[in-house]
Amino acid sequence: ALSVGRLALPLAILLSTLSGVQRAVGATNTLVNTPQSSQQSLPPQDWGEWSGYVSFDARLFPESPEFPDQKDQDFSLAFAPEYYVDWADGDQEFVFSPFFRYDTADDERTHADIRELYWRTEQERWVGKIGVDIVFWGVTESQHLVDIINQTDLVDNIDGESKLGQPMVNVDYLSD
Repeated sequence: ALSVGRLALPLAILLSTLSGVQRAVGATNTLVNTPQSSQQSLPPQDWGEWSGYVSFDARLFPESPEFPDQKDQDFSLAFAPEYYVDWADGDQEFVFSPFFRYDTADDERTHADIRELYWRTEQERWVGKIGVDIVFWGVTESQHLVDIINQTDLVDNIDGESKLGQPMVNVDYLSD
């Protein structure tokens, strides 16, 4: 089982490190973005955006449990931040989206994983991406029959819509 104590410290260190990198880069206001080591100056406000959500769920049962292992209440807390930054006129981007859930009643539901953590670059006709990503593959909204790249996260939600990030390298060549 995954304990909250083991996850809280690494998650806090990671988030504070990313925040420190953002402050440091914003303070220097310079980025090396080409092999020729030319520098491009960016305003600090262009150094990323944080978004995401925090969710608190509770289940309360008015009657006492009938069996010893049953509980009369259950609480769950989910935390899913997302960090996004692009530079070089949008030709480079970095995305980080971890997910963490703590459930008081179900140790199997308490988990953490990285949904997205990738770097993407565009160079002339080439587009490359390396890291962990979620790829949606399908043509209908109600059924995802060919959406087989990412595993479905049935621990988080049984509706089949929550996907786990997969390690991948993706290279595209754009032609006329």
